[in-house]
Amino acid sequence: MAAIVTKKTQKTENLDTYCLIWLDTSSIKSRKTIQAQKQFQKLLDHLIIFNNDQQCLKYITSVAKDDRIILIVSGQSYQTIVPEFIKYRSIASIYVYSIDKKDNGQWVKNFSKVK
Repeated sequence: MAAIVTKKTQKTENLDTYCLIWLDTSSIKSRKTIQAQKQFQKLLDHLIIFNNDQQCLKYITSVAKDDRIILIVSGQSYQTIVPEFIKYRSIASIYVYSIDKKDNGQWVKNFSKVK
């Protein structure tokens, strides 16, 4: 499955121009990742989950110029994905969802959009 779009059934007016995208390229989903995604689905009207970086990139390049994306990247390939995605104006912030905080501490400093 390439993308999962979740929407709450209750109609609400979205006044924000932010979109939350979760990119997880790992073939095995951890229980913590699945739980975190379920929590976001409860909180948000719109969440898009991709498991393919090229399909995610295609979506990001298709959004309106004024829209802003908050991207969560998980999986082992985040260090190659983030430098490729960081250059897009529509991406406001990137959050790396990883267990390896020691390794990420130094690496994250190279990118101002990565939190």
